Amino acid sequence: MKLTDDADGQFFFADTTNDLLWDAGDGDAKFRIQGGALTGVKFVQGDLSGNGQTQLGLADTNKFYFESGNFSWTPGTDAGDIDFFFAPNVGLTTVGTGDWNIGGRDCVMKVGTDDFIFVDANCNDGWDGQPSDGKFRIQGGNETGIYFVIDDKIGLFTATKYYIESGNFSWNPATDTGDIDGFFAPNVGAVVGVVVADFNGDGVEDFAKIVDDDFIYVDLNGNLLWDGQPTDGKFKIEGGGLTGPYLAGSFQGQDGGVGQFDGSKIYVDGNGTNAPDGAWTPGAGSETVEFFAPNTGGIQGAGAGSYGAP
Repeated sequence: MKLTDDADGQFFFADTTNDLLWDAGDGDAKFRIQGGALTGVKFVQGDLSGNGQTQLGLADTNKFYFESGNFSWTPGTDAGDIDFFFAPNVGLTTVGTGDWNIGGRDCVMKVGTDDFIFVDANCNDGWDGQPSDGKFRIQGGNETGIYFVIDDKIGLFTATKYYIESGNFSWNPATDTGDIDGFFAPNVGAVVGVVVADFNGDGVEDFAKIVDDDFIYVDLNGNLLWDGQPTDGKFKIEGGGLTGPYLAGSFQGQDGGVGQFDGSKIYVDGNGTNAPDGAWTPGAGSETVEFFAPNTGGIQGAGAGSYGAP
């Protein structure tokens, strides 16, 4: 899926047929939320209905908008389309979803401009304050980096270190043994992206970080440590230099892989293991380059999920 914001306006393009191609009029979807009129928004997605299908959404500084899973936006007539206020007036830097209360459906989180993380812990699609919902900082808000969600826990990647809270929406490594921090490919540059998928097929999510020289470092063995190649993965897509957002997921039924949009094309390393020596060879293994919704530049967001029927 990609979210564009160009001369044609803000549109979602969803690969509901799961073939990495844009099949206009043949099962794939194109739609807008709020008529494409929202500005300064962040892309967000998750299984908010709990039926196994990924729903697409947007968040502005104090409100979330999610379509029902039918890839349209008609609040009032489509009961599944929802919008709700969540922790208003705190700014917005990052959004995400997770099954915080292990209730079988995803709920939202947001990070404000002061690095406080607000979590819809009771999953009622609203902000109820503490203790019903969660509010905390990682490392006291004193670290600069990229926030991410992995296995329904919230983490932060900095240039050399990562931090993942235990799932109780607090951060106190001295007393909470579930809070972890560690080094992963340290001293390799500023982190510009973090993506999450099950890269080794063990049913547990793993992370990959992208640094400012376009190298992708993938925790292939899932031990939250950098073990070097070939145990872990390191590569560039197309030798680096692409400008679009990164994404990760289980593409076409394979184990998790990392991809990147660039203009009208998507580049996918099918299972994360095809470039352990830093090579990128389209046509080899499951590495794929395809056109997807061509002539729609200005990519604002990208994601992978279960967009077809659950």
